[in-house]
Amino acid sequence: QFALLTHDTIATESKPEEEESEESKSKDGKKKSFQCNAYGSTVRIYSKDLELQAVGRNVAEGPAATLQGVQNAMAFATNGSLVACALEKVQGRHQIAFIERNGLRHGEFDVRVPETTSGSWKIESLHWDLASSILAVSLYNDTTGMGVIQLYYRENYYWYLKQQFSKQGLHCLGFDRENVGRLYIG
Repeated sequence: QFALLTHDTIATESKPEEEESEESKSKDGKKKSFQCNAYGSTVRIYSKDLELQAVGRNVAEGPAATLQGVQNAMAFATNGSLVACALEKVQGRHQIAFIERNGLRHGEFDVRVPETTSGSWKIESLHWDLASSILAVSLYNDTTGMGVIQLYYRENYYWYLKQQFSKQGLHCLGFDRENVGRLYIG
């Protein structure tokens, strides 16, 4: 399990990257936590003692490649297996990428962004349900004030859009941590 998850971005000073260890979990069994820098470009995995353990990266692009287009919305699964990160590599094309504990990218899916005549959509927040099988994606259009919540369900490593809610000013507050399937929206 992870020691910490923050939805707030943390501003850090720019410094050279430390070398990535081959093992994602330290030998003494320290817990991991996730942090996203304020500029939305890197996902870093830290131990409980704030030691850098791994950097989120795309394996297909080589060992030194980092994830591109990382946005501020991120959430880790309640079972601790994956971290969902919002990506926008190309303007207007939103994706959700999944990062394992060792920093490696483990799949993704494209978010179905609603058609609009004005403004652009951004992923406001991500929320996992209690069983880590449903991911709620909250989209918001600053120009129109329209909010959309999409519920994606995972089956055989494929993500299906199961439900969508749209309303002026709609925001996702998250899933209940005790009652399975209860989602709070406002």
